[in-house]
Amino acid sequence: MDRACLTVSQDWLTVTTDKCGKNKASCARFELVGAKTIKGLGDMKEYRTDRPFAPGTGESACRFRSDTDHGERFPSDKPLVNGYRPVGARKAQYREWAGECYSFKTAKTVRRFTQREWYLPKSKVLVVDGWNNPELAGVLARARW
Repeated sequence: MDRACLTVSQDWLTVTTDKCGKNKASCARFELVGAKTIKGLGDMKEYRTDRPFAPGTGESACRFRSDTDHGERFPSDKPLVNGYRPVGARKAQYREWAGECYSFKTAKTVRRFTQREWYLPKSKVLVVDGWNNPELAGVLARARW
């Protein structure tokens, strides 16, 4: 796997998990988010465990497309899965959220996805995976602090 990291801020790290073409925005990845971002930066909303991590200030572009004709939404305020998962020796609050990409013109859904989130409230660390990276849960379970 070709892995690269992109620092969004001092408190937000994006890790790509596949080879990327020219459109880096649609590369498979996961996010490591820290306390400052969780609290809310600038216009970004504070992270809450009762809704999916979507920190943007407006419409988010579809993660699977390079065009600007499609956005993302989370149609339900209830997670698909709500429980705990290991992150090393710690237990993270774990949730899976149903998401979808849709056309701005027609509002029709063009692709569905699941966003997985591991939140460690004491450490103020959030791991967000909107690509269902198959190895990530195992890597996090074996993490060392």
